[in-house]
Amino acid sequence: MTDRGSSPGSELSSATEAVRQSARWIATAFAGVGALLVAGLQLRDLTQERLAPIQLVWAGAALLVVLAGVTWVVYSASQVLTSYFSTVGQVNRLRLANEMPDNVTFSPDVAVPGWVRTSLIDAIDANSHTLLAVPIEMDNLEDQLARTSKALHALSTGHEHYVDSGGQGWKKTELQALKDVRDRLSLSSERVVQFSNDFVARTMYRRFRRVAFFGAILTLVGIVIFVMATDAQDRGLAITQPTRVDLSLTEQGRTEIGTRVGEQCVQGSLKGVAISGGWLEPIVAIPRSGICRAATITLTRRLGTAVPTP
Repeated sequence: MTDRGSSPGSELSSATEAVRQSARWIATAFAGVGALLVAGLQLRDLTQERLAPIQLVWAGAALLVVLAGVTWVVYSASQVLTSYFSTVGQVNRLRLANEMPDNVTFSPDVAVPGWVRTSLIDAIDANSHTLLAVPIEMDNLEDQLARTSKALHALSTGHEHYVDSGGQGWKKTELQALKDVRDRLSLSSERVVQFSNDFVARTMYRRFRRVAFFGAILTLVGIVIFVMATDAQDRGLAITQPTRVDLSLTEQGRTEIGTRVGEQCVQGSLKGVAISGGWLEPIVAIPRSGICRAATITLTRRLGTAVPTP
């Protein structure tokens, strides 16, 4: 009987799982960045930030860049994680799909990109002498294993003689030899499947690492642009001299400014003088007028806007 301890299957399985685990962690990290970004937007309403139109355009473009980078990396990781063979038949059907002419459509059980498929088949052919524990063609391996298993079952359940569908006959006295053949065929199938999984995972992971690198750059650029677009002040809109303004306040602005100048003073038009800062967040001096108290405020985006008056 074949010694299965000599099979490299366990090492291949461990190596394949390590590659998949690495891809899974990287994809999880990128997905976390996307989730944090979405959560941040839920807490921050950009339409209430009083951003200039050009800032909104840049912020929207930056969000698309970040989401594109995250989606690209997660999709590439999913290809590494889902391209997995379970049987040698799936490997053979992949070979069949590769040999089909261009005008014939054939979908294999495992979706593997064409550039990986061709390389895999070439690698299997080049290593067939170490993968196969019996002298057999790769295309016949699945069928021969099935026929041998049926013959072994028949002889083990009382039949003295059994002829399989390929015309090969077995006697009950050859039961041990049949078991040995079945074990060798089974071992060969396991080796082919594990070799294929390892080859596909490693090949696609090498591409995935490049995708992750450029995806990280894309995501970082998008985040930087988003931060700059939403937080930067336009230096071209700096207040260079005191300017009379009319204040258009939000509900929050009426509440906060009303506590400083008087609630009755913010019900109508409130006038002031923009003395410094920028027009996106000017520092406004509100003069004393009648019962209204004087105050100097920084008119943030949440409090309202200042409109210059002649």
